[in-house]
Amino acid sequence: MNTNPPPLAASPQQDQMEISLLDVMHFLSGAAKKLLIAAIVGAIVGLSGWLLLGKYTAELKLNNNGGIDLVAWRNLQKTLPNLAAQMVDGNTVPADQINIYRQMSEESWWKENLNPVYSINKNDLKEMVGQVGSDVTANNQILNFVVKASGDSQESALANIMCASNFIKGGASYITLQNWLTSLQMEMLGSDAEVQKKISATKIELQYQDHRLSTLESLLKRFPADAKLAQQVVDPKDSGAKYMPLSTQIVALNTDIANNKEALERLNDRMLQILVLKDFLQQALPLLKTQFDGIVLNDQLLDIEAAMRAKVDSQDLKGANYLNNLRVTLLANQAQFTIGLMQNSEPTVKKAGLLKFLFGGLLAGFLLMLLALGGQRVWVGIKGAAA
Repeated sequence: MNTNPPPLAASPQQDQMEISLLDVMHFLSGAAKKLLIAAIVGAIVGLSGWLLLGKYTAELKLNNNGGIDLVAWRNLQKTLPNLAAQMVDGNTVPADQINIYRQMSEESWWKENLNPVYSINKNDLKEMVGQVGSDVTANNQILNFVVKASGDSQESALANIMCASNFIKGGASYITLQNWLTSLQMEMLGSDAEVQKKISATKIELQYQDHRLSTLESLLKRFPADAKLAQQVVDPKDSGAKYMPLSTQIVALNTDIANNKEALERLNDRMLQILVLKDFLQQALPLLKTQFDGIVLNDQLLDIEAAMRAKVDSQDLKGANYLNNLRVTLLANQAQFTIGLMQNSEPTVKKAGLLKFLFGGLLAGFLLMLLALGGQRVWVGIKGAAA
């Protein structure tokens, strides 16, 4: 006796699913040619869009010959976008460069378009930390910067990359000069009052010392025998100095007076240096509001220093010495951002995004044709059911 249950009959839903899958296969095989043509047309449209709308990307390399270290680079990542925004808001940017400056005013632009190349990469760093210790990062240096900029044409991409390169060097130099001039201004304001205070205190002390010297010389005239006693070295401020021979006290006091006079002369020289610094800052600080290219600003500050030097007497070594210090700093800054950041090769330009446009057009053409054919089949089915 056969006890096996009879096979289950296929449900209507399963039949409908099988029919639907067969319909889909027949539909795709019948529409394959149309879908292929639509995809090719879409790819051609994408290619046309790339030719018309695709942007050119320019790239150049700035060799970093000690111009910017790691600490300075982290600071510039924050300050350069602010400087670009300040220049845009102040209408100090040429009209043909306004777009690239607006892009550079965003921090995201710097992360995407300015990439430092380090002497030690991440993989090397992991290996070296395990071998020689965590302080290996102190020896990591920036070898160069890879700068990128885009444009609607080759000419605009080249113009934007040169503008960005010049802004990096000029902006970094400007920020360095701005910090330096601010520190000089703080030095002038703090030193002026302090030096004046020391000059007044030294002059008052000299008056007391002169009066004390006159008293001792008067006593020596009254007691001339005291001058024949043995001479001893003594500190006039010591409590027992008054018991020393008068001649010894006079010698020690004269030494103190001479030292205070020398200190007073040095303080007066310092005041003259402060006046020189004040004159320099009065001419230099207004330039910070009008000239944002640090390379040009540095040249203007050197011109100010040269004009001030021409007014100084050739025999005034003290006055010329302070100007020498200013000149050394300016020349160092000039070298840092001209030789320190140097472009050794011409920028390259290419038009990127071809695959993106081609694939996007191909996919769009395929899906649109698929949607159109599917809609047509549904419409035919609806009309057949209604009939």
